[in-house]
Amino acid sequence: REAIGKALKGARRVSITTDVWTTKGCTTSFLGVTVHFYNSETKCRGSNKIACREFSEKHTAENIAELILKVCEEYSIHNKLTHIASDNGSNMVKAVRVFNKEYRSGSEEQEAVEHMEVDELSDGGDSTDASDEEEMEDLDDSEEAEEVERRVLAEVDEHEERDLQFDDVLKRKNVRRCKCFSHTLQCAINRATKTKYLKFGKVLKKVKTYVKKYRKSPKAKAFLGATSFKKKLIGFVKTRWFSDLAMGRSVIEAFEKPDKPLSVLTEKMSWDIEISVQDIRTLKVFCEILDPFAKHTDILGGENYSTVQLVLPTLLDLFAHLDEMSLKPGMLRF
Repeated sequence: REAIGKALKGARRVSITTDVWTTKGCTTSFLGVTVHFYNSETKCRGSNKIACREFSEKHTAENIAELILKVCEEYSIHNKLTHIASDNGSNMVKAVRVFNKEYRSGSEEQEAVEHMEVDELSDGGDSTDASDEEEMEDLDDSEEAEEVERRVLAEVDEHEERDLQFDDVLKRKNVRRCKCFSHTLQCAINRATKTKYLKFGKVLKKVKTYVKKYRKSPKAKAFLGATSFKKKLIGFVKTRWFSDLAMGRSVIEAFEKPDKPLSVLTEKMSWDIEISVQDIRTLKVFCEILDPFAKHTDILGGENYSTVQLVLPTLLDLFAHLDEMSLKPGMLRF
């Protein structure tokens, strides 16, 4: 913690990623916070987990904003915070608005900050430029050299004063919320798979029901384990991304075994639901469509590299994939 605090002390601006989740059985909730910043010592991007706090209060925007502020104050970064990245939950979206309303004076200084940033860029960087160095080298008179030195020091003082003014404005400007692109992508996928007009929506519902019956029955697990399919069927978990894709792959693998494990299971359990050949064909199409989405989401979840520059290439690749899929025979009905 001391090392993280030291690194953050030298950071001029920081952003955080935050999320709230609940343990299995809804017994305990936690709020996690990860801070991202430029490390002035290593000259590299820094990223550290600074909180995983038990969150026993209701998950309201006000409570979330209050806990985020508390964590940021502990590391003295509340006045350096510029962006909060979160999912698209309504409480998270509102939490950033509450944070700005309660703990920041507003966005009136936004324009001032942007002007100061532009001015900084136009200043040309180092105050001791090449012309000053050449001038000092050419001067023989010590008084003139001292005058140049005083002018250079005055420019340095001016830059330091501007930095203080910038930091003061930064403390008051609104924090911006960044949508989690992976979560946004997942929301779109969930909406598509739940649409009753899409053929694989009905098949997915049927397969979920079948796998749920299997996973609740020790007898069914024993029957399936006695076949050539020695694995367990992967179940669907609403809060786990692409668990329906993993479930589909699992069912396809079991169905295609030579001894027909799923048919044997259905017969021995006397179930009134059965996975058909047509269901498997539809599942294969579903998996083919979603596979690139899962791969890109995995890449976007990287911790050791910046991912914001991957958003546009990801979208372009996924659009190209969907266009290619739509040209295949019979794909329009999906």
